[in-house]
Amino acid sequence: MKVVRAHRPCLAAVVVAAGSSTRFGQDKLFSSVAGKPLICATLEAVCQAPVGRLVLVCRLQDRARMQECVSRAALPRRVHVFLASGSGTRSESVLSGLKALADNGASDQDWVLVHDGARPLVSRSLLKRLLTARETGHIVVPVIPVADSLRRTLVGRTEVLERSGVVAVQTPQLCQVGTLRSAYSSCADGASFGDEAALIEST
Repeated sequence: MKVVRAHRPCLAAVVVAAGSSTRFGQDKLFSSVAGKPLICATLEAVCQAPVGRLVLVCRLQDRARMQECVSRAALPRRVHVFLASGSGTRSESVLSGLKALADNGASDQDWVLVHDGARPLVSRSLLKRLLTARETGHIVVPVIPVADSLRRTLVGRTEVLERSGVVAVQTPQLCQVGTLRSAYSSCADGASFGDEAALIEST
């Protein structure tokens, strides 16, 4: 009798680095941080988690430079890195990353960390808390309380917004691959979302 072993969910990551850095004024992903491009620091930070597959989603014109950055990053040998081409929106870029994961052996039961390439300050303790909390639901989202004063702009005036209970959504966000793929399949054509939690809540 042939024994079929159940698939043990693995951890993957999609790092979205396909933006044009318009607000920054230059290509911040290649700005130097401790002697390396910023994207190297981001990849190294994400791989503090036990990631097995990592997809770096970038613009087509940046692929050669991104491949060089992957080579320069101090990544664990267990991590297999793949490049995927990003599109006009973050949602399209994440979907491209999910497709690359599926093409390279990831299953719907695997978990994926989705992170922004321009955010290198990911701590090991945050990643540990995310992984610990994954049993609580379909997606785990890190947030921080908003400390700034908030105002809503109206025609000719502004009004104060109560900041009590308001939080800022951060990345990486942790979700099962199948849940995220299903959410993208269910959303309206052309819809764009600022983060994975907003996408899943919309379906």
